Amino acid sequence: PHLEDKKHVFLSAPTGSGKTAASLYAALKHAYEYNLRVFFATARTTQQLMAEETVERMAQKGIPIRAVSIRAKEKICLHHEVRCLPDVCPYAAGYFDKLQRNNTLQSSWSMHDSRGDLWPDKIIRIAEEQYICPHALSLDLASMADVVIGDFNYLFDPSVRLSMVSAEPQKWMVIVDEAHNLPERAMGYGSPRISLRLVWRALEGTRGTDFAQPLEELYSYMLDQLSESKEKEWSFEIADVDSKIFQKWVTAFESLAVRYAQVTQERTFFSEDEGDLWTDVARTIFRFSAIFSQAKDETLVLYTKGYLDRKLKSSDQLALFSRWKPKDEHTSLALLNRDPSGILGPVFKDFHSSIIMSATLEPMEYYRNMFGIPQMHRIEVRTPSYFPQEHRASFVIPSISTAYRDRERDREKTAMIIGDIISSTPGNIAVFFPSFAYLEQVVPLIDCTREKVLQQKRGLSERDRHELLETMKKGEGHTLFGVMGGIFSEGVDLPDKALCCAVMVGPCLPQANYARRKIQEWNEKKYQKGFAYAWLVPGLARVSQAAGRVIRTPTDKGTIILLGKRFASKNMKEFLPKELILQTTYNIKPELQSFWKTHSGN
Repeated sequence: PHLEDKKHVFLSAPTGSGKTAASLYAALKHAYEYNLRVFFATARTTQQLMAEETVERMAQKGIPIRAVSIRAKEKICLHHEVRCLPDVCPYAAGYFDKLQRNNTLQSSWSMHDSRGDLWPDKIIRIAEEQYICPHALSLDLASMADVVIGDFNYLFDPSVRLSMVSAEPQKWMVIVDEAHNLPERAMGYGSPRISLRLVWRALEGTRGTDFAQPLEELYSYMLDQLSESKEKEWSFEIADVDSKIFQKWVTAFESLAVRYAQVTQERTFFSEDEGDLWTDVARTIFRFSAIFSQAKDETLVLYTKGYLDRKLKSSDQLALFSRWKPKDEHTSLALLNRDPSGILGPVFKDFHSSIIMSATLEPMEYYRNMFGIPQMHRIEVRTPSYFPQEHRASFVIPSISTAYRDRERDREKTAMIIGDIISSTPGNIAVFFPSFAYLEQVVPLIDCTREKVLQQKRGLSERDRHELLETMKKGEGHTLFGVMGGIFSEGVDLPDKALCCAVMVGPCLPQANYARRKIQEWNEKKYQKGFAYAWLVPGLARVSQAAGRVIRTPTDKGTIILLGKRFASKNMKEFLPKELILQTTYNIKPELQSFWKTHSGN
């Protein structure tokens, strides 16, 4: 009934409670009755896979569904480089002619099997057979689908929002999965950044041509602004900056764009590895200007000064350009969005209805504020955990500090405690750290008697991630070392013996920096919740998600361990799931041995 009233339902339900299947069933039922379409929005590929599996099961039971899953172009591109230009990529060349000649859009739905779901592997096979772009094909097929599964970006990022959604948003029912991730992501959409080094590199390649003129002006403006302060980072209120400056550069790039495209048919200004830096700067300026024009007082104009080296020699006549060059990517001009409600609220207002769901939508007050949905259009549903409480034991070990300044001092003791947990747990264990740096600092010191150790590496490929997950699902007594907020701590299903214990080493608070302090200032001024909204809620949501990997079915048994004295503080416990009944211990081995003795064989 809530969906019929065109409401937006905030659904807080424990991990493993069947949110994906329940929400898809309810949405599809309503969509068929009212001639609507469903978009299942996720933050990660693993969540897309779970949604695909759910749709497949529905289709197998006879529900007629046309469904498409959209992957990022980088993940399904068939060319050796991701450059979607007909003169560069043979899969993009003649794309529409090939579609029409092969009747691809109609035939794809029945080309490989009788079901109406087109997942990335099928789309890639079709694209290979017809020598067309798989990403473009997935977008065109999505325009014919009842259900579309894709990243948050396709709905909420102004620069990549799908035209089929923005053209008729009232015809879409939206399911936002793992919605606790959306506020931080949306703030990123409202925080574009112009790197001085990118501008400098584009200027290096186009010097002596008309195409260098807007780059010279932009570079000169940024250097002038950076010389205004001796600080490394500083900001201005949005109202104190003249928007005409950015619009001037948009006009300048637009006036040159057609001629630039013609000229680059015959010659290139940059190496193949560099790509098209002039176009990269132009797109960045277009996005920056568009977001600047819509921004209000929640947004700051932010300057960051990295390293500038004197350039020893240059024949260029532009004085500023001759004098300085940026040494790294840190020197930049950016916008800093501190409150995503102005981005998300108007988008949700236009949808027919939505289900906004997660196991970590608490405190609900925070998500009400961040999503910007008025009370009259909002319904809040909380589902208690139906898993037996006696199947889970949750502990806080406050005997070490995980604060950044104390990590080196306490790392040996931290490693010893983790070793005790591993030796006292008869099954798979996941140990999650707040960062790769901290993981790499502690893991080498752990006395891990097991040979079956798995470790999440930086930049892990999708194939390696899949293999690691499949290994864990076998339940053969592995220890996984990973990071909170990463691929293994959210949106993955590890039922039964796939995970018997999750250890969270410290709260996963956001990195302390100038921007985060400005976010805290805004939240204190507007909501009187500065520290909680800027640090605790986003950080402890990651802890809660990692903890939720343990109990996935009513028969699962396991332990959850929060390591570090900050977890014992009252203000942190307030933002952890209520079903976690935490026991404080300074000696974890006998606690675990007692728990598993009681539950072994049950």
